[in-house]
Amino acid sequence: MVAFNDRRKASYDTVDDLLHGLNLQPGDTVGKQVIDGRYVVKGKQTDEGRKFVLHEALPNGRVIERGEFNRRYQANSAASEAKPTRVYDI
Repeated sequence: MVAFNDRRKASYDTVDDLLHGLNLQPGDTVGKQVIDGRYVVKGKQTDEGRKFVLHEALPNGRVIERGEFNRRYQANSAASEAKPTRVYDI
């Protein structure tokens, strides 16, 4: 049997449910909402300025990085259009 990401089973209600999987450093920020029940945006300070990292929560509890963007709205737009990651691809 192959495990796959079923959106109905991978829904998270609050960002607090996903904080365990984010590697937060001092100065990092986290979006207030979970996008589509599985995505959260983290802001991190870099040498070039603030970057926004899109993370996806998988049904097995892991939180993986899906991309890095220069603006928060870019990360939010990418989350709205992203297809769920299949667990067996990881």
